[in-house]
Amino acid sequence: MRLIYLAVLFLTSIQAFEAQTPKKTPPSVTASATQPKFKAVWEPANYPQDIDLYDVQFVSAEEGWAVGGKNTVLHTKDGAKSWEAQLGGDPESTDRELTEVFFLDAKHGWARGGAEKLMRTTNGGVSWEEIGKISQHDWSLNFVSPQTGFTARTAIRRTDDGGKTWKEVLKCGISLQVEGLARKFDCFFDDLVFPTPSTGYAIGRPSDNTPRAVLARTKDGGATWTVSAPEAMEDHGKQAFFWNQNTGLVTMRQEKTLMTTDGGESWNGIVTPFGGERARYAMAGQLGVITQYRRIAYSTNGGRSFSAREFPVPANINDVAFPDPRHGYLVGEHGMIYRYHIVPADYTVKGMIPAPMVAEK
Repeated sequence: MRLIYLAVLFLTSIQAFEAQTPKKTPPSVTASATQPKFKAVWEPANYPQDIDLYDVQFVSAEEGWAVGGKNTVLHTKDGAKSWEAQLGGDPESTDRELTEVFFLDAKHGWARGGAEKLMRTTNGGVSWEEIGKISQHDWSLNFVSPQTGFTARTAIRRTDDGGKTWKEVLKCGISLQVEGLARKFDCFFDDLVFPTPSTGYAIGRPSDNTPRAVLARTKDGGATWTVSAPEAMEDHGKQAFFWNQNTGLVTMRQEKTLMTTDGGESWNGIVTPFGGERARYAMAGQLGVITQYRRIAYSTNGGRSFSAREFPVPANINDVAFPDPRHGYLVGEHGMIYRYHIVPADYTVKGMIPAPMVAEK
């Protein structure tokens, strides 16, 4: 009996101890632990005048220029939060439009437009001067130094005095096999890019309707050029976009997009939701963007593939620029400007559009 009594007393003590000891419960997984702290958005940053904007370029995350109708040059230093009209800006003006802007750095820039005038600034746009003439049929103004620049159409032309005078350095011509016969064609360049001061590419087409593209390349800063008609380019070349000296895209007349990673030695087709003449491209790190009219597509793998998203902007887009993966800008009709940036997850503003974000490594 004594043993039974002791056993009962022992069990009762254990039960009393367990009742008094608080039980530990596993921590619950809250929504805040799984939700991201930041997100990417496009936010309206419009210019408050009805002026179409055609081109935009940024030299840093927050400083850039946009050009457009009425001889307008806009400048921002705060990531498009505010814009200053360095030239134009008057919606009632009868001046011709500016269609292209190129800044080599924060001080040296050029702008050109329909009146065939080429303007230059050497102080970041504090003052501009009309430095020379350039045909409105020439494409893609590129400078590799404050003095040396290039443009192209029936020929690639070069300036060594900042744009005052231009000379032909490569007449566009190509020999092709057509139906088993060798034929020599004149040709036109439709785009020209210099991803580095030494490396440049021009893309174009034969002067007749032969469905081939013409590619010109330089590796010595434009001193010499090689011209070819890559077999993969079975249509007229329209645009070239390179984000380093070896890697870039070209688009064909029928919206086909080709990519090279070896400086144009080989080309492979990639799948894009849209492309062609009115498409505009931007790439920063692994984040890539294609815009066209009121559409947008994104790449998060360095341009190897793109997917489209809904993009309810109020007007057509004319150009896009990404100075880095966290900052992007687009411009379009009626003074439309949007800026891409990274914001807290609970951030909201009227008219903002969600966008993908590439995680930083």
